[in-house]
Amino acid sequence: MRIDRVSRAAPSRDWGPARSAEGAALAASVESSMRRSALLRDVVESSMRRSAATQEEARRLRAAAADTRLRSRRDRRRGGALARQAIAAAGERREGTRAWFAELARTRDPELRDLLVAAHLGLAHHLAKRFTNRGEPYDDLVQVASLGLVYSVDRFDPGRGVEFSTFATRTILGELKRHFRDKGWLVRAPRRLQELHLELREVTDSLSQQLGRSPTVAELAEATGSTDEAVLEALEAWQGYRARSIDAPGDHDTLADRIGGEDRTFVAVDNRSVLGPAIGRLAPRDQVILRLRFGDGLSQSEIARRVGVSQMQVSRLLAASLTRLRNEFAAGG
Repeated sequence: MRIDRVSRAAPSRDWGPARSAEGAALAASVESSMRRSALLRDVVESSMRRSAATQEEARRLRAAAADTRLRSRRDRRRGGALARQAIAAAGERREGTRAWFAELARTRDPELRDLLVAAHLGLAHHLAKRFTNRGEPYDDLVQVASLGLVYSVDRFDPGRGVEFSTFATRTILGELKRHFRDKGWLVRAPRRLQELHLELREVTDSLSQQLGRSPTVAELAEATGSTDEAVLEALEAWQGYRARSIDAPGDHDTLADRIGGEDRTFVAVDNRSVLGPAIGRLAPRDQVILRLRFGDGLSQSEIARRVGVSQMQVSRLLAASLTRLRNEFAAGG
């Protein structure tokens, strides 16, 4: 072949060690450049993929925003229509309610009265919830509010141009407040103190928000137009609204633990008040013998040694002293 001929014809050369090292370095440089080119190509391709994903995400977001705006416009149009329908329905209900009350005022039909009360029971329940967590059962509050609703139906005059809900709200709230004033207090306080205390509760909340702290008695008195003594009296009267159980836990013990028990020596107070003067009229030796026997609890023989008499004499002296005390006690009783 021709290649073989050329190879045989080409003269052989010896590059030497320097030429071989230079070729190896050149090959390493070329290989490093190729690796860098491949890495750069990967980076560019990754950036292009991320850019494409970002553009796709941006397109999705724009589409979602457009859809949201379209739905919002539809909802606004639909909401406006619903609101107009609700307003129209409310107007029709108001007109119907006025017509019913006008019919009730004319005929005093008991069935129509019951229908109007049942139709507005929701208002009574709503107003009763305002007074929960004040120590009264919710069912009792509903009963009081329902009674106020019945009064409102009976007293409402549609010819005055006032909505029934406005009239009934004032009447029901008045019944609920009257219930707390008349039935809620365990210890009945004067009405002026009850009303002042209710006013103080409202004023305390408003002043606490304005001042950022609890108001003083002087500030409460100025806000309510009362005196310091009246404010203190109303605050103390609130303690009689509810009783506290003596078994309720305190900081370290219960109230029952701090209440004193029966004094066993209390019964002997009257006896001592009667016997004291009678004992004082005994002879000094007889008083010593009584004290040693009944006060110190010594036996008759121990008393005899201390007093310097015989046990028989101690027995006779004790018997004579006790007989004299019994006679004086019987005479004084």
